[in-house]
Formats: sequence, structure tokens, C-alpha cells
Amino acid sequence: MIRRSVSFSGSAFCTLTLFITLALFNTLANPLAASESTPPATTTLDWLAGCWSGDSGEECWLRADGGLMVGVNRSPGGSMFEFLRITQEDDGAWIYHASPKGRCPATAFTATHVDTQRVVFENPQHDFPQRIEYWLDDSDHLHARISADRDGTTQAVEITWQRGTWSAN
Repeated sequence: MIRRSVSFSGSAFCTLTLFITLALFNTLANPLAASESTPPATTTLDWLAGCWSGDSGEECWLRADGGLMVGVNRSPGGSMFEFLRITQEDDGAWIYHASPKGRCPATAFTATHVDTQRVVFENPQHDFPQRIEYWLDDSDHLHARISADRDGTTQAVEITWQRGTWSAN
């Protein structure tokens, strides 16, 4: 038996990540391609899964599977997009990886709070944001707040989405 080891770095890794992300969202967009018999994964972040839309654009997350959630965010008119991943480390820690405009390497934020309807990720060394929060309210609206402390002042942007459906438009 011949074994080969393949490693990716730099732009090859980014290209592979983009390809995998697009393939996963193609599966999400085509309900016939998804297996109806696969039971959903049980995780504390399942509430984040789905497509969310609002005036500020849309964000879609695949449900957690094997400690990985894959997401994408797009602003109205496509002026800004972001590839997103949440991974669960061997020690159980959740890490949020943000790639604005597909930039590699992604910026990592570590979860500092996780519960059944709220998660907070932080990276105090990053310029903006330093903190990313998601929470689901009782009306099934998803909220996101990105913030950073600068010169003793907190700068923040908050977004609210309602649950939507996948759209190829």
C-alpha cells in the first residue's frame, strides 16, 4: 500500500477552503442533495444554524458536525462578504474564524461564554472587532454585536436578523 501525505499552505489552503465552503452551501441550497435520514448533531451551538436575513444582509450557518460549523455573511449588494468557521478544539473550546472578503489566514476569536442561546468570542489583540457576540431572542431573531474598546470607549455595531430560507439570489 502506498500512502501519501498532502499538506496545503498559503493560497492553496485558501482555495481549498473556498471550494469546500461553496460545495457545502451548494448542498444546503439543494434540499434533495441532503440526506433526510441523517440525525442532527447535538451541540450547544445548534441554535445558530440556519439562514438569517435582515436589512444589513444575510448570514447562513450549517449545523455543527464533527466540531465544525461553516458560515457565510453577505451585505446588501454584495459589497462585503465573509467566510466564517466555528471549530471545536479537543479541549472543548469553540474558536470562531473570520475571513472578511475571503482573506487568509482567518482571524481567530476564542469563545469566552457559551450557553443555549448565546455565544461570545473574543480576541483582545485584534483591532476591530475584539468581541463577537451572537444571541437568539425569544422571538427567534438572531442578533450579532461586534465591538472593540478603543481609548476607553467601546465602539460597537449590532445587527438583527430574522430566520429566513436559503436563497440562490
